[in-house]
Amino acid sequence: MRSTLSLAGALVLTLLTLFFATHRYILSNYYALEISQNERTISGLLQSIHAQTDFVKKIARDYAAWDDTFAFVETGSRDFINTNFRENTHTLEELEVCGMIFLNRNNQPVWQVFSSALHAPKVLMEKVLAREGVASGGFVFLDEEIYFYDGHPITKSDASGPSNGRLLVVGKLDIVALKNQNPELIALHTLSSFVSKQNPRHFTVAGREVAVVTQWKEERAENFIHIGGLDEGQGLFAIHGREMMLQGKRALQLFLLVVSSMTTVIFLLIFFRQKEAQKEKEILKQTVALRTQDLKRTTKELELTVEKLERIAYVDELTGVQTRRSFFETIRSLLKSAAKEKKNLCVALIDLDDFKLINDTYGHGAGDLVLKDFCDACRKFLDERMLFARIGGEEFVISFYGMSLKSAEAICVKIQDYVGENPVAIDARTHVAYTFSLGMADNGDAEDIDAILRQADERLYTAKSLGKNNIRSRS
Repeated sequence: MRSTLSLAGALVLTLLTLFFATHRYILSNYYALEISQNERTISGLLQSIHAQTDFVKKIARDYAAWDDTFAFVETGSRDFINTNFRENTHTLEELEVCGMIFLNRNNQPVWQVFSSALHAPKVLMEKVLAREGVASGGFVFLDEEIYFYDGHPITKSDASGPSNGRLLVVGKLDIVALKNQNPELIALHTLSSFVSKQNPRHFTVAGREVAVVTQWKEERAENFIHIGGLDEGQGLFAIHGREMMLQGKRALQLFLLVVSSMTTVIFLLIFFRQKEAQKEKEILKQTVALRTQDLKRTTKELELTVEKLERIAYVDELTGVQTRRSFFETIRSLLKSAAKEKKNLCVALIDLDDFKLINDTYGHGAGDLVLKDFCDACRKFLDERMLFARIGGEEFVISFYGMSLKSAEAICVKIQDYVGENPVAIDARTHVAYTFSLGMADNGDAEDIDAILRQADERLYTAKSLGKNNIRSRS
């Protein structure tokens, strides 16, 4: 009876542990996926907004480069208006913009035209002109709608002569189009007032900073999007559904129900067959223990084998520096990071001078001592940011991330001086002096590592031909 009660208590504890573990870990994973999905949706929405603003920017740029526009601002001739914006024409509607404002050299309005669908074009114009940075564009909020505008200097079509004013083109954020382009959103509308104490996430759209605050509700994620230039509390309100979490909870409840039922059945079976199963349990326990020991031993052996193979593949056994394979796997990643972050990446290709002569004269053991001595010398001047590898018998390569050629070359000169001042002790009576030649290149010479190494190799060849113990770079 006591063992049965203990078993029952253990099963109850297991169920409770399973319940809390699944809620904590499985639902947290669902939450992480929902956060990621919400971020992708918001990113897609911001890209759609950017596309709409880009369209208005293109209209402003094209119309501002017309000779007719230039002449209109210069002379005030009505021909331009009659041709393009006379009554009963639908130029603005065809262009899918709300209005145009023509400014002279003094940023004063010469003429403006707005869509007949606008309820308060004068107020919209005043808001646009009042915005700081009107020359470069921005966003305004009016009558529960968000408008955006972009300005471009008015010039002749051949760009000759100075600008005589600016053209501002005004567009309206098409909420329906944005919603259709981002079907993951269950609702999207403007909002004139919003207050939150949460720290926002920041993006950039059409040159303006965008702040996004997300509030997680039981069945939805509410995103308030504030675009730089709008008043505080104004922006877009985007609602993203939490169907994944709801489905996850339902699946989890079903899973727990099944597990609970199965556990109850198992408990009843064990209760009625406890005495008969005890012996089998002990035998199974012993078997599991033996197999566990075997598995641990096998796992340990595999770990040691994998560790040894990785070391052979990535660490040179003689010198302890990285191998050729390790270098090329790492340098390509560094080169991509340098291009993305717009940083310099220098590569120094090194060859020990007359190394074959050292081997022939003093033996291969002496050559190994020279190789290890050279690597020890380099380590005195390199840090963890610098990649150092042996790529051939007496050939080495060093990469310098985020350093100019001049700075990297200065480090190489220090290594050269140190090697020259410290011969290698072969034995108590024999010291061998050695030198090296070096060619340098960087990602200013080429964009991929193979081309950079070819450039460095050409400069290494030049260093060798000049009498060895030389360093050659672009500088």
